[in-house]
Amino acid sequence: GQAHGAAPAFARPDLRGGRTTLDSLRAAGLPLLLVFLTPGCGPCKRLRPAVVRWAEVYGRRLQVAIVSTASPEANRLAFPGGEVPVLLDDGTTRTAYAVAGTPGAVLVDADGLLRTPVAYGEPAVRRLLTAGLSRELTTESDADADEQPAASLTLRSRPAPRPMVTTRTVESEGRSETVAVDETSGASLSLDVIGGLVWSCLDGVSTLEEIVDDLAGVFGAPRDQVAMDVLELVRSLGRHGLLVGIAPETDAPTPKLEPTSL
Repeated sequence: GQAHGAAPAFARPDLRGGRTTLDSLRAAGLPLLLVFLTPGCGPCKRLRPAVVRWAEVYGRRLQVAIVSTASPEANRLAFPGGEVPVLLDDGTTRTAYAVAGTPGAVLVDADGLLRTPVAYGEPAVRRLLTAGLSRELTTESDADADEQPAASLTLRSRPAPRPMVTTRTVESEGRSETVAVDETSGASLSLDVIGGLVWSCLDGVSTLEEIVDDLAGVFGAPRDQVAMDVLELVRSLGRHGLLVGIAPETDAPTPKLEPTSL
């Protein structure tokens, strides 16, 4: 993505009793994911455990910090563990970063530049995490060098959409379809209801094995068949250039988007 200028500096009190600054969060030279949450916001509450886990799991690759506009007491109840920096904002940081609502997030690259617009809502925030973890914020050659063939995806893989892929729902012949659109290339792909469901589960954290177990349980379908269908679908998504770290194939066939067992 294009840089949107230098990230605005800030210095805010935090739950650890000190003050956290932009410079201190960037000291390790890593990309910085600033997640704007509010303790009383329902979607924020659902996202909180994931944000804490990202800080733990990806700490060597990405700095995660929470910016919250609420009282210290409310934030201590919301974030009791102290695993992730929580900045107590009076609204000035949100304003400086043009964040209009929560949950929202911005990504600051290792050079201190804002690389993406504000992401709103859980799916978009998860995609921004993926952007921070991917090599897409460095050079194209580096990114290409890291890409694997779609056939390398296994049930142990944790695939995620490329940061510039967005989805929208369309009605077609009385049926609802999810269309994945690469905002960079303009390429698009239609997914049926089941394909859209699988797509929504690809967050870069969950393994395909975990997703298969969930789907098999929800639909009461044979696990082995679900595993085969999900793996085929996700490899097809990779061949079409929609997944981080998977090399697109120019002659990729149209994917079979409806697992037969579900």
